[in-house]
Amino acid sequence: MRKKSILLAALVIVSLGACKPNVDSNRFLIEGQLSNVPDSVVVRLKVNNGKNALDTVINGHFSFTDTISEVRELALWIVGKGFPNHRLPVWVAPGKFIQIKGEDKLLSTWIVTSDIAEQKDQNALQACAMDIRKQYAALAAEETYTYLERSEKKNRNDTAFMKRSSEKIRSLRKISIPLLTQIYKAEIEYMKTMPHSQVWMGTFLDYAKCARLSPAYMPYMNELKALYETLPDELKHSRQGRLAYDFLYPTQSVKIGDSITDETLYDIQNNAHHLTELVGRYILLDFWSSGCQPCVMSVPEMGQIAEQMADSVAVVSISLDPLEVWKKATVKHGIKWHNWNDMKESNGIFIRFDVKAYPTYFLVSPDGKLIGKQVGYSKGSLFKFVKETIAEHKGQE
Repeated sequence: MRKKSILLAALVIVSLGACKPNVDSNRFLIEGQLSNVPDSVVVRLKVNNGKNALDTVINGHFSFTDTISEVRELALWIVGKGFPNHRLPVWVAPGKFIQIKGEDKLLSTWIVTSDIAEQKDQNALQACAMDIRKQYAALAAEETYTYLERSEKKNRNDTAFMKRSSEKIRSLRKISIPLLTQIYKAEIEYMKTMPHSQVWMGTFLDYAKCARLSPAYMPYMNELKALYETLPDELKHSRQGRLAYDFLYPTQSVKIGDSITDETLYDIQNNAHHLTELVGRYILLDFWSSGCQPCVMSVPEMGQIAEQMADSVAVVSISLDPLEVWKKATVKHGIKWHNWNDMKESNGIFIRFDVKAYPTYFLVSPDGKLIGKQVGYSKGSLFKFVKETIAEHKGQE
């Protein structure tokens, strides 16, 4: 009898050890176990330099491991039917094992478990509105799949399909946006009780940015300003604190009829440029991000305008992306016209031009004044915008 007890105890120890494997001191290990998610689904781990590590779900399991020297926030995401276009924050650290469990395709509601302090803060913040988050994720998954269908070649020229899908997206957002604002409200309330940790500061910066660029989603500017006032001076003057302040208390934005400001922008070789150096021709400004599908869809038409109207129009794409992501997107999409970035993570020129959605286009007159604005893209819309705005401007001279 005693031998059986010893054997059972040994099995328990082995089982516990299998649940939390040893990890080399200079590596992290992520193990995921999913149910109700089909095999062959590709899981992406997005790291800070823009690279993705990939693994395929087999028997509900996926894993990632790599070397690391410090605590860092990564992001997990999946593209496919039933998955929302969301990122799951995953904190990693040297020598740490991270376990992820999911019971459905709603990736943003999966549970991440580790003894990393930042992950515990992240989990506590997300848990305060988890029931609403699940409802929102389900609607987001349906909207994401609708966008994937719209991008398919067979559907792009199907006017009836595109109209139906647009109506579907609008109806989904009538339900999902109020849910999202409820999540933000609950998390902002919870943040009043949290220490000003790395998670707090990162979330606060994201929310300040959202309140500035998308007030319909984040109508809590005053509440965020009150949270900002709780920061000690050292955090107010930190990189994240300064960026948040710029979003909460922005400088005066440029409006139609105003002269453009002398912004300093950089090309991918780090050479400095100014918008004012192009004055004398019309300037088409393209505010974009590589993660924005309509932005990417507009690239061929941008190239046509840059080539066919070169004598009268200078095309300038201004990227929101960090350096490495921007460089890769430039090569991938063959951007050969003026292609610049202020390297201020959207708090600089994007705020001064009051850009709240991507893509956003402006047309600048030869004397340096804003004369037109277009938000969003559809095939042929840029040529129409440029030609009609130029014609109207010339008619007023």
